[in-house]
Amino acid sequence: MVLMQHARLTHFYRSVNIAVFMSMSEISPSTTWLPLSKSYCPLVCAVEPIMFTRKFVAQLKNEIEETAAFIFKMMSEQIEQLSKYNENSLYSTCHAQAVKILRDAHSAFSSTVKCFDPSGALNSEPIIIRSNDAVYTQATDTIYRCRYIVQHAINLWNEQRQCLSQQIRTIKKSNGNGILTVNFGFTSTVEENVEANKINNEQTLPANHTQVNSLDFELMPLESPFSAECHFSLPLPSAGLAAVVVRDVIDRKGTTHPDIGSIIAYALSSVEYNTRRRKRDSAYNIFIDVESGSVQNYEHVEVDFADDKAQYYIYYAERFHMLRKLLFVEGENCFIRSLSSSRSWSPQGGKSGASFYRTQDDRFVFKQMSRFEIQSFVKFGPNYFSYVSTAMTSNKLTTLCKVYGVYRICYKNKISGQQLKVDVLVMEYLFYRRNVKQVWDLKGSQRNRMASEGKRTTDLVLLDENLVKDLWNNQLYVHPHSKAALSMAISNDSHFLSAQHVMDYSLLVGVDETNNELILGIVDYMRTYTLDKKLESWVKIVAIPGAHLPTVISPEMYCTRFFDAIDTYFPVAPDQWTGLCPAFSSSDC
Repeated sequence: MVLMQHARLTHFYRSVNIAVFMSMSEISPSTTWLPLSKSYCPLVCAVEPIMFTRKFVAQLKNEIEETAAFIFKMMSEQIEQLSKYNENSLYSTCHAQAVKILRDAHSAFSSTVKCFDPSGALNSEPIIIRSNDAVYTQATDTIYRCRYIVQHAINLWNEQRQCLSQQIRTIKKSNGNGILTVNFGFTSTVEENVEANKINNEQTLPANHTQVNSLDFELMPLESPFSAECHFSLPLPSAGLAAVVVRDVIDRKGTTHPDIGSIIAYALSSVEYNTRRRKRDSAYNIFIDVESGSVQNYEHVEVDFADDKAQYYIYYAERFHMLRKLLFVEGENCFIRSLSSSRSWSPQGGKSGASFYRTQDDRFVFKQMSRFEIQSFVKFGPNYFSYVSTAMTSNKLTTLCKVYGVYRICYKNKISGQQLKVDVLVMEYLFYRRNVKQVWDLKGSQRNRMASEGKRTTDLVLLDENLVKDLWNNQLYVHPHSKAALSMAISNDSHFLSAQHVMDYSLLVGVDETNNELILGIVDYMRTYTLDKKLESWVKIVAIPGAHLPTVISPEMYCTRFFDAIDTYFPVAPDQWTGLCPAFSSSDC
């Protein structure tokens, strides 16, 4: 019997005293599960430009010129007042120094600001300009360098003022009554003047002597016109590289924290770092190959810098410089600019407890590294460089989220005493410019892999058990060709990581609903199978015979489990070609 009602088809079947029925109804197109294509981290890294109006960029020049003019005018007015006391050798020396500070600052500013837009391109069409256009980068770099020049002039001025004030206090203290008699005919130093006053402070002097009744005039301090969170007092960045500034960020509680990204970016653009790197290359007479087999001490560069507010210390791995040349097509300057502004980031659902930061343009992520991860990476780092460079040159499928730098940052705030010492890696953000609504962190294990879904946020990261639990309602099918490519890439990467004794890595997965793509990338591959992990695994296997595999297993076992689980999580949606291509299995690991 077949009944038709409201586009629903119902079949009834009877046999003896047993009756069954099957009902079929039309599926709404909005609920149709379409197979997904796959997308990995691109081998070549790029940063999407931000759009600005040419008028906005041109206005930056007007602002810095007005600021500089105001500061230079204040200096000039005080120098004019100071010139009235030039008969006093103390004031005349200070006057000469103040004039030199103003003259040098004005000259440096004038020559630098000319580089803002020498071709007049900002006055041409079209109205919109991109952040990676040469005219934009040159203009903004010029603005930053002008700010450094103004701030350094202010610092020198205030140092000179402080020196003058200290000398005046010393003289007044020596004289007691604050009256200074100066013999310009025979004495030329402050000490001699003081001694002359001690001998005869009340003596009537000849016509060629001058008496200064007081030392009440002092230079006024100059306040910085820039934000207190910007460290323009640090040395000017290296010429030819992006001009960036170290920043502090203030959280919701009003607490000041260092901007990790800006510290790294500034150090990469600093004169000290680039000078040391070039000297080391020259001293060892080598070209550091990104694929060479070992990391030598000369490949590391340490840089420290400080101003009156804070002190910084950074450790570098030189090999990353070569890797970025290979993978970052827009050059080192683009990388530095992207890092130059970052913020704290707290993805929900992770269990590592590590701190995360993300650049303002969302291109890169900073992840805190443990001591064991640093030690592990130092060991297998050379093989990582070789693997990634081979994947680039040979078009080898890989899902590894690439790491572009490892840094150790030591920070001390001289005012508050706040200190920070952290090891971080810089990696590409997998979901950069993607419309991803849900993210999973998959390790291939269902033991203690359930994330709380009570508070859904855009940064919520679900785990293996969440995915398996929701498979019936949210099955993630992939096209056959995508499945084959995914299997090959997972096999390549898991095999490589297993050979490096690396384990506990994850496959980060998100669904781009706009492009109907599955975005995947392997992360957290910095931990090797150390002795403590081996011991923990052995104890669990012996103590719980016949039970599930322990959470800590060997790299080989982890590779097999990981491959099999990922293969299960993403089934293929068959088409007319299904079955004609060989399949991958966990034995490939």
